[in-house]
Amino acid sequence: MKIKNIIYALSLTVVALFATSCNDIVDYNDNWDNQLSSYGSPSIRKIATPYDTLTALSTGALTQMIIIQGNNLTDVKSILFNDVEVDLSTIYAMRHKITLSIPRILPENVTNTLTVETEKGITTFPFEVTIPPLVVKGFYNEFVQPGDTAQIVGDFLDLYEITEELGTFTLNGSDVKVLEFTDKSFSIIVPEGTPDNSVFTLSSPKLDNPMNFKYRDFGIQILNYEDLGSNGMWAGGEYVTDGTKPGDPEPLVGKYTRFAGSFGAWAWTNVFGGGFNLNEADIANNPQDYYIKFEILTKQDKPINDFEKIIMQNLDWYPSSGGLSFNTYGKWMTITLEATDVFKDNNAPTKSSLAMGWNGFGIVHQPANEVSPDFSICNFRFIKK
Repeated sequence: MKIKNIIYALSLTVVALFATSCNDIVDYNDNWDNQLSSYGSPSIRKIATPYDTLTALSTGALTQMIIIQGNNLTDVKSILFNDVEVDLSTIYAMRHKITLSIPRILPENVTNTLTVETEKGITTFPFEVTIPPLVVKGFYNEFVQPGDTAQIVGDFLDLYEITEELGTFTLNGSDVKVLEFTDKSFSIIVPEGTPDNSVFTLSSPKLDNPMNFKYRDFGIQILNYEDLGSNGMWAGGEYVTDGTKPGDPEPLVGKYTRFAGSFGAWAWTNVFGGGFNLNEADIANNPQDYYIKFEILTKQDKPINDFEKIIMQNLDWYPSSGGLSFNTYGKWMTITLEATDVFKDNNAPTKSSLAMGWNGFGIVHQPANEVSPDFSICNFRFIKK
């Protein structure tokens, strides 16, 4: 009987202790601030990046992720960069900061102002969004055949409403079929029978003036691949082909130079050596008004590396840039260079070595490391800007 009483007493003690311990539990949520409420009008103190919240930004770029720092920044009704509204479903707002990315949309009215409106007020803050300029380089390959697809390349095309819905695209004044739009390129189908020197024109609501690009403009030819003797050719003849040798790419406009083989570091190899007669006084007197254009093709598995230099007369040309190799993936690509760079001469009045009559022209390949290139070039010409 005593044992039962002892057990009963112990049970009551355990229950009492448990009850006491439950009453001592601290509710940590009682005064917790989740930073999701605001108590007054919004204010902005600083704009920074998620990667460096201490350094203040005064400018930002389209699509850049930023943090708006301040107070009372919840319950957001709208956020504007200039007059461009942010999609509020993409932001994360707390009382002291808003994390968001700058919309990839061009403003109609540039005020260099950020505006934040909440349920409790509105505030503005000076902030500039840099506007990228439209880039339209023209045809990827100016000499595709009629009936084929030609690509026009550039950057930020969609920002300037060069799109299937908003753009206008004509060839010699007639509409052409356009397809494969991205922010960096689109393609047109060149109608059968389109003549050389045709003009492709594009326009959009955001372009002040239409842009024109020549199709198959032979300009003033520099090298005569059908009669290289007229170019006084003294080097590079072994690299000239008509496209019938094993591994040759299909010719673009006749014979061309295919430079292939194995070469050691710092090898100095003449791809072409010779010259040409210049009979156009305007080129000699106004070289700044002209481009040098040509087409190049690299084998897909033989890109031009960043350590390969091609010396084109007086220009050290590095086709690759930013550590990336240069690759046309087996397709001909148009290259545009300044005539005053290729024939540079700072001691001449025109800053160019070009003169009426005979002019030297050479192409040299020089790699900094051992390499086995395989690229083709052709159709060197002067084109007036």
